[in-house]
Amino acid sequence: MPVVAVVGLQWGDEGKGKVIDLFAEAADTVVRHGGGANAGHTLRVGDETFVVHLLPSGVLHPQTECVLAQGMVLDLGVLLEEVDLLESRGIAVLPRLFISEKAHVVLPHHKAIDAAREAQFAAIGTTKRGIGPAYEDKVGRRGVRVEDCAQRPLLAERLERNLRGWEAEALQLGVPLPSVGELTEALRLVWERLAPRVVATDRRLWDQIETGRKILLEGAQGALLDIDDGTYPYVTSSHVSAAAACAYAGLPAQCLDRVVGVTKAYCTRVGEGPFPTELDASASASLRALGGEFGATTGRPRRCGWLDLETLRTTCRRNGIDALVVTKLDVLDTLDRIGVKRAQDASAERLVQHQGWNCPTHHLRTFADLPEQAATFLRMIESDAATPLMLTSVGPERHSNIGETDCFKGLPTGGYRRPRYTFGG
Repeated sequence: MPVVAVVGLQWGDEGKGKVIDLFAEAADTVVRHGGGANAGHTLRVGDETFVVHLLPSGVLHPQTECVLAQGMVLDLGVLLEEVDLLESRGIAVLPRLFISEKAHVVLPHHKAIDAAREAQFAAIGTTKRGIGPAYEDKVGRRGVRVEDCAQRPLLAERLERNLRGWEAEALQLGVPLPSVGELTEALRLVWERLAPRVVATDRRLWDQIETGRKILLEGAQGALLDIDDGTYPYVTSSHVSAAAACAYAGLPAQCLDRVVGVTKAYCTRVGEGPFPTELDASASASLRALGGEFGATTGRPRRCGWLDLETLRTTCRRNGIDALVVTKLDVLDTLDRIGVKRAQDASAERLVQHQGWNCPTHHLRTFADLPEQAATFLRMIESDAATPLMLTSVGPERHSNIGETDCFKGLPTGGYRRPRYTFGG
């Protein structure tokens, strides 16, 4: 193998983009396996900042192959915009990009219906990128897959069936639906450029595993937004767990060698839903300003609060986390007191106050150099999460970290061979 999955352990925005970008230095292939343009991963290299929504966060490494897997829902227009933007900044993308033929397509009316639902009904807090409606079509067997774009008669048939399925709701919401012809023409234009990059990515990944290439599986959103395990109904439309990473990438479950979980040193949430450790408006605004907590996809201000260690322990157990990454430790550098929820109930009234360290950590590169209060804070997280700490981020830059940066270290390097069993003797 080896194969490593990276999972967010909160409500998304944990800093997975930076972590994947860092880990990708040692990877041969980075795979985005679920979600769509509702993700927003911010990458900072030197003086440059890059934001990707669909492309894997390893795209800045020229040696890394980038795969968009079968579990994704793809807005092909947005994908081309990202490709063009990065290539205009000197980063070759298309030659390294491989798109699953089985991935589903986000269509314009998906986005329009998503936005109209948010405006007219009880808001969930979606990004209005059409993710939910696209997954609805997938499960409802009326979706359009990337491979359908290669056959115009079949594409027209699939689009007509898809539009029929939305007629009643679109009428109710006052959303005009496009024609089959308009959709066909729009998809034809993007297909002409993307067609050479569309392959059976699952088979490609199988071959890579058998030859021992290093594969990094990149998730979107966070464990508390999982469609089953999250704070339902304020969740995303897909599974975001480590278990789902293999299914969405088209890989066998036993190929996964390591699962790395990412959490902030505090908590944030975008959109609606419960948030037991949320700060009041004034304190939330202060922490938001310190951490630059605004959505990379929507620009919305994030709700801010303290770290919930009981919930973190649960998400670590559910995802089989082998190693923990704590991001944005430096954001807490100037605080006198830092709240942490350690009680085993859902009450925010059981917060404990941890003493702050009141000195900068951005320049530090070893755990031994950390202020004692910061080191104690990290040891508390490690202990309560019952998961060993691998890495701490102390700044937005790629190399502003303390700890182990090679997520493949210590893993078997040979090609994967499925064990053979004999029965009865």
